[in-house]
Amino acid sequence: MRNLLKVSAVFVFMLVFVVRPQAQAAIENKDDDVTTLIVTGYSLHSRLLADLLQFHTKQPVVFITRPDAKEVLFVPAQKNTNPAPPQTPIKISASEFHNFVNFAHPKQVVLLGEERFIPKHYRDVINPNIKTYALTDKNWTIIATQCEELFGIKGLAKKYQAELDRLARGGANVGSPQASEPRIVMPK
Repeated sequence: MRNLLKVSAVFVFMLVFVVRPQAQAAIENKDDDVTTLIVTGYSLHSRLLADLLQFHTKQPVVFITRPDAKEVLFVPAQKNTNPAPPQTPIKISASEFHNFVNFAHPKQVVLLGEERFIPKHYRDVINPNIKTYALTDKNWTIIATQCEELFGIKGLAKKYQAELDRLARGGANVGSPQASEPRIVMPK
């Protein structure tokens, strides 16, 4: 009988102090909630801006590699570890994009880039109950400024421009100020 009481006491202790907080966290899912899903193309400019946004917001990104792509790339949110391990993209069938967005259940979707980066059929399948922001300027520095305001990230546009300048000094073709449309960079 004493053994049964000891086992019961240990079980109750584990239930109250170990299992309950983990179960509550899983139910509430506060750490892993997707508040914003960032969707963009796969060019130098869009990748750079999406990477900066993901770093600051810890939210996931979907890259549409080509308008006619059979798959899109999902990059999960970065965890709050220091340093953050690189996230491996997950391939998602382009035909399942709408199901994926509904499953992720974000509070908002932010579309970065004009229609040639995010074709109309991707925009059309997003649930109308999800708040959607489409930042479609041809100038990616303007989009970075809009993101700075939307997300409340001070200095985002300056960081974006500084990184773009650093890439240009390293030999990357970042375009000229007159022709600010990005060059599409395909994944390897």
